[in-house]
Amino acid sequence: MTQAFTDGIPDWTHVTELNVQQMRNNFATLKSSFSGNNDPPDPVAGMTRLNTSSHRYGIRNETNTAYQEMWNTANNKPIITNLSNEITAVMLHSSLKSPAASVEGLRKLGTGATDACAGNDVRLTLSHIFKNKQIFTSNGTFYRPANYTHVIVIAVGGGGAGGAGQAYSGGGGGAGEVICKVVNLSGYSSVAVTIGAAGAASGGNGGNTTFGSLLTAHGGSGGDSGLSGVTRGGAGGARTLISSDTDILFSMEGGRGGGGGKYSEEWIWSGGSLYNYDHVRGGHGGSPAMGFDIGATGIQGTGSSGSGYGSGGSGGGYSAGSQYSGGAGRPGMVIVRW
Repeated sequence: MTQAFTDGIPDWTHVTELNVQQMRNNFATLKSSFSGNNDPPDPVAGMTRLNTSSHRYGIRNETNTAYQEMWNTANNKPIITNLSNEITAVMLHSSLKSPAASVEGLRKLGTGATDACAGNDVRLTLSHIFKNKQIFTSNGTFYRPANYTHVIVIAVGGGGAGGAGQAYSGGGGGAGEVICKVVNLSGYSSVAVTIGAAGAASGGNGGNTTFGSLLTAHGGSGGDSGLSGVTRGGAGGARTLISSDTDILFSMEGGRGGGGGKYSEEWIWSGGSLYNYDHVRGGHGGSPAMGFDIGATGIQGTGSSGSGYGSGGSGGGYSAGSQYSGGAGRPGMVIVRW
């Protein structure tokens, strides 16, 4: 098919048959978008053409010096030779532009910084999305980062203490709840962070960990003292129902502390004499979910403190008439990511 376009038609100096033929050729050329094995002669700015040899569809630039290639008809894909040349400052919303007048680029997702667009090999990873974090192990204040309206908060409540060993061993303290939530900080410049206190020995409850009024991780309960019978371990921090807050990603109840028990007898030969000992270990401390370490191991003597954030202390043991206090729980913590 011809790619030539004849201007000045109809020409009244020509015979009618020639004018009609030239008009038909012009319409056919336009209908095919100037398709052909070569670029058409006499191009003008804004003219489109399909080069069937290179399989490229393009439009003539404003200065009428070259074609801007847009589509490859062989593989049915757009043609982007250089992303930094294709996406310009004019195409970007002001919130995405670099604040530096000399640098045009895209903001890094997850930061307030900017990067110039270098080629078409820019990849987004989780490290870009959650590049920043702040960890609280004591009370403090979280200040909302510039250009962010939402953060992800992970919190664990304080662990309960183990109960005291008396006639029987004490129960272990319960672990704190672990909760994760997408928190909307629109309208906030800062949020107070309160870390749930460790349950005090013996038998004290763990405190709630809070992220302002926006999130609460419940503390674990203290274990029972060994006054009579088999003593119970403290309950773990109660989970928060997702149905009550759809921004919660997950909530997991803290592990319950292990129960205490009645003593057992043990005969030991020492120094030529046979001795009778009665003893029993305290209940193990509860462990929080999601890998926040484990609760304290029950022993025959004084209970141990929890070994990780939000874990429960072990119950006090009972041995040979001696009574031991339970171990304290461990405080909670907060992790904020954005």
